[in-house]
Amino acid sequence: MKEIIKPAIELLAGFPSVVIGFFVLMVLVSFFQQFYGYASLGLGASKLQTAFSVILPAATPDIFAAVILCG
Repeated sequence: MKEIIKPAIELLAGFPSVVIGFFVLMVLVSFFQQFYGYASLGLGASKLQTAFSVILPAATPDIFAAVILCG
């Protein structure tokens, strides 16, 4: 057991905790957004504020690409 755990701990010690935290945050945020549909609503924003402040800016490049491809 020691031969397995010690190299794993040494490998994890080589990564900065900020990088691990950022990776876990991105994975958890993606999971919760897909599973529960969370956005800025959890911070007290209305559905209209979420649509215009979060969803629209994130979708703008794709909307423009669709307009160019279809037009």
